[in-house]
Amino acid sequence: MQQIINKAKAVYFRLSDSIAFYPTLIAAALGVFGLLMMLFESTDLAIRLKEQVPFLVIDQPDTARTILSAIVGSIISLMVFSFSMVMVVLSQAASNYSPRVLPELTSERAHQWVLGVFLGTTVYCLILLMNILPEDDEYQVPGLAIFVGILLAITCLGMFVYFIHTISNAIRVNKILKSLYLRTSARLTRQAAHKIQSEELGEDTDTWIPHTAQRSGYLEGIVIETLLSLAAETDNAFYITVPNGTFFLENVVLIKAKRPLDDAQTRTLHDCILANDDEIIEANYLYGFKQLTEVAVKAMSPGINDPGTASSAIDYLMVLFAQRIGHPDSEAILDKYGHVRIRMASESFAQLIVEKVASIVHYSQQDTQILLKVLNMFEYLARYKDNGLGHEGALRDCIKLVADTANEGIAMPLNRQRIATKLRQLDELYDTDYHAILDTDATHDRRPAYIQEEQSRTKA
Repeated sequence: MQQIINKAKAVYFRLSDSIAFYPTLIAAALGVFGLLMMLFESTDLAIRLKEQVPFLVIDQPDTARTILSAIVGSIISLMVFSFSMVMVVLSQAASNYSPRVLPELTSERAHQWVLGVFLGTTVYCLILLMNILPEDDEYQVPGLAIFVGILLAITCLGMFVYFIHTISNAIRVNKILKSLYLRTSARLTRQAAHKIQSEELGEDTDTWIPHTAQRSGYLEGIVIETLLSLAAETDNAFYITVPNGTFFLENVVLIKAKRPLDDAQTRTLHDCILANDDEIIEANYLYGFKQLTEVAVKAMSPGINDPGTASSAIDYLMVLFAQRIGHPDSEAILDKYGHVRIRMASESFAQLIVEKVASIVHYSQQDTQILLKVLNMFEYLARYKDNGLGHEGALRDCIKLVADTANEGIAMPLNRQRIATKLRQLDELYDTDYHAILDTDATHDRRPAYIQEEQSRTKA
């Protein structure tokens, strides 16, 4: 039973992120509404309404067919245009920013509602067209239902204007970056509730009983309530060996149990593991860091060359790093008595920041503006370095990485002087001497050796 529930949840999460999920529901709802309107036409209330407001009722079958046919044709044209614009937006976002931001755009609720109303109005009007039938040599025309169809068509026109507005804003880089930041920050806040100091974890897990994965995929999360119940039932504790959001392989150790489990309990244990093939920020905040970094790296590629976008992405990363630096690296879930029942592998802050900073500075090694932006980030993070969590060493390593990169990539003496000045400020904060890495002598030729040799031969 638990396996069915977990699979149903996984299917729901995948469907809810699909661009066709809500449009399908809305279209079905309006289709049912059209059938109900046909039944309503024969009630005493509908007859009285027709008598009270005859100017709103269409009783000529030819006029009704013409109006409904015009609505259906117009809405289909709007749908084709709207879906085409969505495809263009997705293609542009994938090429300019990162393919991993596409789930954010396809799951945009406003776009799904607009497309759903378009599709639903078409279904509604088709149902009315099917029910304009002759009765005793006269056509029975659902006048009130047709009036409602006209109102839906007017609504579609208004929603089309709204759709043009939202779709033009959807690919604005600031909107995409802010959305990534807000979703990552929210997930980081929720996941912080499970962060605890490493000394609180208790005994080592080397001797625990391993359980291998039954399939490959990205670890999306665990069913906490069921796993806690299983731990209490068997007086057990579990260790998830793979960090959330990490890709794991079939037949590789995924879970360790402190005590043995029978076959039924083992199946329950595996049913508590939620795997997915997509990188969803709501499953793990690390995806947000990854996507913001990819946007910054893509912006610095020669084909795009957009330092402004990279600078904005670094700003949001700076705020997220400041939020993450205040949390311990260890992650666990406690039962109601305060005992550690579920321990989870997690990526350390040092691994996270070194990996992201290394990616950005590698593709920006000749851009003084971006390197200074990264150094400014560490100036901001310096206020959190003495929080007792041992993250200061990782910050120093990243500053040295930027200094080494600037020493290799920046040739102009003035730009080297600017970076050295910023490094001196950071040296005072971190008690280092990294400004000495840069040779700021204006007479020192930093050009590649082959260019210097070629110029020497020319002069000779």
